[in-house]
Amino acid sequence: MVPRQRCEVNWTSIKSRFFIMLCCLLLLPAFACAETLKLDIQGVDGELKAILETALVLPASMQDTASLNKRWLKHYQRQVAKLVSSTLEPYGYFNTQTDSQLLEEEPGHYLLRVNIRTAEAQRITALKLDLSGPGADLPELTKLANEFPLKQGDILRQDIYEQGKAALKQGAVNLGYLDADFVEHQIQVQLQQRRADINLKLDTGVRYRFGLTLFEGRGSYPERFLRRYLAYSENDIFSYRQLGQTQLNFINADLFRSVNVYALDKQRSGDRVPVQVALVPAPRHRFRPGIGYGTDTGARVSLNYRNLNLLRRGHELQGDLSLAEREQSISTTYIIPDQDRLDSRTLLRVGVNREDTDSYVSRKLFSEAEYQRSLGQRLSASVFVRLTQEYSNIADEKTRAQMLLPGVRLIWRDIDNSLRPRRGTQFQVELQGAEATLLSDTSLLQLSAGGTHLVPLPRDFSLLVRL
Repeated sequence: MVPRQRCEVNWTSIKSRFFIMLCCLLLLPAFACAETLKLDIQGVDGELKAILETALVLPASMQDTASLNKRWLKHYQRQVAKLVSSTLEPYGYFNTQTDSQLLEEEPGHYLLRVNIRTAEAQRITALKLDLSGPGADLPELTKLANEFPLKQGDILRQDIYEQGKAALKQGAVNLGYLDADFVEHQIQVQLQQRRADINLKLDTGVRYRFGLTLFEGRGSYPERFLRRYLAYSENDIFSYRQLGQTQLNFINADLFRSVNVYALDKQRSGDRVPVQVALVPAPRHRFRPGIGYGTDTGARVSLNYRNLNLLRRGHELQGDLSLAEREQSISTTYIIPDQDRLDSRTLLRVGVNREDTDSYVSRKLFSEAEYQRSLGQRLSASVFVRLTQEYSNIADEKTRAQMLLPGVRLIWRDIDNSLRPRRGTQFQVELQGAEATLLSDTSLLQLSAGGTHLVPLPRDFSLLVRL
């Protein structure tokens, strides 16, 4: 009797080898079929040809996992006519006739030639666009309806039709009709009668207004100060554009780490939409050191300090210290924002400046009050009054001068980013004067102008040119 021998099979090893062999077999056709099919479309050109070149691209499944051979290509070729028709119909071309040829230019490399004969484009024979609801007679909405991009006699373009619908609905939403929607939207095409009728009806729904604005995370900033940044008032017509402008106002204030302004749609009450303003305040104290060189002052170091919320009232305190070889200065500015307007503020400055050159030594003390206000998107104006006392030593001759200088300043600014500009231009014109009988040692009238231009350079550098 022969003893039975025991045989153990390592099934895990066999499965692993089988899986590797299967992957290799699947990958071989993919390497073999890379870029082996060319497409030649004839009979159309321009926009239609570009559209078809995209639509008739060989399916990714055939490119990646199937061997590119005549059996697969013949199957794909039979689908081309249907694919061409379904692609061109949204652009107004129906009853398209298509034939194709599959040519093997060399082993493994094929050419699919597609010949297309389009009938005359289907044109719109009737277009009916109606408005209903409370906003049906609103002139702004009627104007948008009249600007619908398709007209009677135009080629029936499904893409332009959808764009026109979206623009009209979005226009209604921008006018406060948040529930606006199409209750009727039909395109009826009768090929034998060569008719294409469009029937659209937009129901506006109610017109919404801004409700309460709730502030979250405002820190120690008073609510009245924050409301200056709102681009709308309560009971104004609701507008997402105004919400966007409000968020931009908060961001440009440079007072907050993050800002999020959004409508509380689910908390609507009647025709009122509340708004949430979520804020994360930036650190209250900021320090910014700097170094530089000027041909008139020599090497210099500087330090700027900002207190962003002085007295917890939204007031700001700025301090500037500059130490150079031939000039030293220190100044403090107290900024009082307007209680109701975002584009106006009052500035109070005091400071001292000392210059020590080869020909003279001077020390100037000054105090100034200024009121600034915007006159438009890029133009701002200010009126100021400045009191200066200057002590000079020129060739061992000591002098003292006092001036009271009222003036006006205009600034035109066009920059790409108010917080971190990389490109922009600014011009400034200033007119000031003094009268000997009003706390001044002499009378004068002075006009000065200047400009800066910022040019972006590679690697986030910028070139600043000043005149």
